[in-house]
Amino acid sequence: MFSFFKKKPKPVDPTPVVVPRIKHKNFLVAIDSIPGMTDESRPVTEALVGDLYLSYAIDIGPSYISVTPANLRDHNLAQADLRRLAETNGLAAMRKIHVGTDGTIHELAAPENMAACTILYPALWQQIEKEMGCPVAVAFPHRDIVLYAPADSKGITALTEVIGQMNFEDTHALSRLLYRPSPAGWSVVAA
Repeated sequence: MFSFFKKKPKPVDPTPVVVPRIKHKNFLVAIDSIPGMTDESRPVTEALVGDLYLSYAIDIGPSYISVTPANLRDHNLAQADLRRLAETNGLAAMRKIHVGTDGTIHELAAPENMAACTILYPALWQQIEKEMGCPVAVAFPHRDIVLYAPADSKGITALTEVIGQMNFEDTHALSRLLYRPSPAGWSVVAA
């Protein structure tokens, strides 16, 4: 029998590109205030630390869509796999991190709105502390801005002053809190 008479198999959809997105707890309040929001259409999130949450987005080319239980099924994804997929896909942006400093405060920037996602990579923060030769305090005031400084009184005071001058009305603003990385995870720096 000739092969052109055989039915061609349906192409398998590739696994979509899932990326992490860090959100403030107000994101959940805003989502829940949308008329008609259901458990199926509510974005998948998980609490990280303090007032920060992890959500996920699927890269659909010119934009991203939030991962919901409904589109998990549409894309044949398991919720248990999301974090691993997102962290793996976020590595490309982590490799392009840029750091600037004024001598006390360091500003970390990453492409594709991924700066705040550095919270998901403890090895990065261990490397930063090793290079600085001291523990650091970290601020995640915006998805595109991460600030850090030595976790001593001078560094914490400097970070607190900068955070106090920032506009938190922006759609992508995150946290006014300061955080400390450790091998066991993140914690909020007591004020």
